[in-house]
Amino acid sequence: RLEAEPSVIGVAFSAGLPGSAQMIKTIRFQDGVRVRARAEHVPDVGITDALLPSTTRVSVDLFKTYGVQMLAGRPFAAPDLGTTNVMVNRSFVDMYLQEPDPLGLLFRYEKPNPTQVGWHQIVGVVSNFPGFPIDFWREGLPTIYHPAAVGDIFPVVLSVRFAGDPPPSFINRFRHIAAEVDP
Repeated sequence: RLEAEPSVIGVAFSAGLPGSAQMIKTIRFQDGVRVRARAEHVPDVGITDALLPSTTRVSVDLFKTYGVQMLAGRPFAAPDLGTTNVMVNRSFVDMYLQEPDPLGLLFRYEKPNPTQVGWHQIVGVVSNFPGFPIDFWREGLPTIYHPAAVGDIFPVVLSVRFAGDPPPSFINRFRHIAAEVDP
């Protein structure tokens, strides 16, 4: 319903603010995948050579809504919901992989939660976003994005993109729409 509002050009949701560290999980690639040998300082962990990317759940249209550049592969689509397909960002590829093409590579979580069991396949690579570094020693936080339906994320962060400045009356309209959906 929000997308039908004047000047709204995109609506998306995620499990947290884009670009912020969400769940940090240890991953392991399928045997034969060449990973970079390195040590990194991870907050609350210390110096480690473990692969500890951030993970988050996002709507299939999040990258389109934010205008995030696809670097390889394809964006999420509705058929990706409920699958083990994932997208990663450029920092993930640069920091963890020696492979020339990350598409199709498989990894799994060392301690999965119920929605992260099994092998996950990389179907797309996006640029780092938002466009500012989280910290000073790396350009972006290595991140894995899982596709999720709106009812599968709680709490949820809603993102609305406008063509220009938001209309002054939008927040009141937003409250009205929200009250109609969930009185």
